[in-house]
Amino acid sequence: MTTLEALLEKYGPVMVIEDLAEHLGISNQSLFGRLAEKSIRLPFKKLGPRYLFVTRDVAHWADANELERNQAIRDTSRGSLGAQLVIKTAESDDRPRRTSVGPSITTGIKIRFK
Repeated sequence: MTTLEALLEKYGPVMVIEDLAEHLGISNQSLFGRLAEKSIRLPFKKLGPRYLFVTRDVAHWADANELERNQAIRDTSRGSLGAQLVIKTAESDDRPRRTSVGPSITTGIKIRFK
């Protein structure tokens, strides 16, 4: 069963904000925030206070994002999976200590605790 078939069977041809939030596993408020900041780019129609999403668009968006996530996982599997924290403490000799914190994606962000 494809993503589109599953969504059509569960929600029908049009999804409301509650349906989309449930599908994504986030709260309604979180979804509103992500739509406002445009981190989720899905076309929608506003009918009064209701946000309406075409299920076909949601399925295409979900499939495209799944491909992007899988590509990111493949890319990071070729590189380093260990993140490092740079920690400075008052007792140290002011040299940063590097500590591995387990599997994660290396982002180039240094976290410093003071």
